[in-house]
Amino acid sequence: MYEWLEYRTIEDTTFMICVWCEKAKFINQMAKGITIYKKDLLDRHLKVKDHSIAEKNQKENQNNIAVGFAKQYDKEKGIIVRQMQCVYFTAKNHISLEIYPKLCELITPSQNQNIIPKQLVDNTNSTCSSYGTYQNHNSGKEMEKSITTMVSKYFSHNIPVLRYIGLIELEDCIADNILTQILEFIQNNGFNLDNLIHFDSDGAFTMIGCKNGVAAKLKELNPFLTLVHCISHRLYLIRKDTANEVQYFKKYEATCKELYSYFSGSYKRMLNLKMIQESNDDPQLAILNIINTCWLSLSNVVKNLYQILDSIIDALNFDSLHTGDQRDRD
Repeated sequence: MYEWLEYRTIEDTTFMICVWCEKAKFINQMAKGITIYKKDLLDRHLKVKDHSIAEKNQKENQNNIAVGFAKQYDKEKGIIVRQMQCVYFTAKNHISLEIYPKLCELITPSQNQNIIPKQLVDNTNSTCSSYGTYQNHNSGKEMEKSITTMVSKYFSHNIPVLRYIGLIELEDCIADNILTQILEFIQNNGFNLDNLIHFDSDGAFTMIGCKNGVAAKLKELNPFLTLVHCISHRLYLIRKDTANEVQYFKKYEATCKELYSYFSGSYKRMLNLKMIQESNDDPQLAILNIINTCWLSLSNVVKNLYQILDSIIDALNFDSLHTGDQRDRD
């Protein structure tokens, strides 16, 4: 009722104290503490001049805190938003909170984040070095923009070293524009085009077209360039084509996605599943979602699914017997 009132026990005696007046170092009775527990005394204290001054100072301090927070928020809005995104990501993907500080550190922009170390440039441009580009070309709703990854490979004390150079966020997926951005990145960072010996991408025609693909255009500039269709993407296509020929697999991916949606859409169901996993001595693994733009993600989904399949069946049976929602029973 009175936010300024505090009960404090001193030598087995309980005092009523006005913390606002005490903080302001006033010498009224409530600032020192009283042992007469009557509401009339509290109401009377509200009219004391010292308390009115202390209350006014308290409101000013609260306003200053709010204004200060607003200014700080405007100044560091980007950092706060990124940290909240990390919180959401770790919770959504059931990642240990021990990873959270490192994840925040990873995405925190640095003043020198776009400056490639001179030693790496020198190593990459040396006669025993090479570097390559890997094109992650995805289209559709899953990824609005594509990226190109640049990596460097060289020898240090006769030991092969593979280093990440940088990412190129592509403005669009037209072959000429992709080529232009790759060449600009190479030039702006002082790399030697002759040392570009490898190009890896998925099987999109824009990338590996015989005449107008990015790979073909790069090979015109560097005849010694090697071209590779990403092995992960090729395995994904093989797996997908094979699955289409098996009747059992026609609805397999849809079933996996339905299971993920069913449990991830309800904290109660997910908690119940975890309790059943503990009861069955199953590993504490989560039901994962199939990501269409992440090749071979289905293998991780199936791996988790079959390790906790008994618990999933038990959880579904439990829900069908105890839920009040007819849709869940179905």
